[in-house]
Amino acid sequence: MRNVMNRAKSKQAKPSFFTADNWEAINTFWASEQSRQLCEQNKKNRSSSSSDGSATYAGGSINIAEHRKRLAHELGTEPTFAATFERTFQKKDKTWTGDRAKAVKEKYDELLMSSASGSDDCPESRPPVDNMALWMEATGGGRAESVRLSDTTCAP
Repeated sequence: MRNVMNRAKSKQAKPSFFTADNWEAINTFWASEQSRQLCEQNKKNRSSSSSDGSATYAGGSINIAEHRKRLAHELGTEPTFAATFERTFQKKDKTWTGDRAKAVKEKYDELLMSSASGSDDCPESRPPVDNMALWMEATGGGRAESVRLSDTTCAP
């Protein structure tokens, strides 16, 4: 259906199964400011030269959940977000699919290291690392203030 609509829009030719009223309504929508903004945003999203780069999925036709399930079976334990991300955003030669994918992984590793490098004097008083919060911060989904081990201090 998407191909039919793409051809109809680019050629300005009404598909045979559209009524004249429906065709007019679709053309009115395509001419609207809302449609133009949506097209422009989608164009930016597809562009690999956008300001923050892009991360292209390299998992093929298999969705991330299935990759995660297969990875869990291979490892014998639940995979980390980073392991799943590497599997789905790295090519077979272990290069990243884009600068953004590489940056996310590097930021996560940095946050994980800074969380683990808290004071060694009182490991029992440190909260456990919340990998989900760290991952969200690394991907730009929010700041993980409550989970940073380096932000905690031990009582003397």
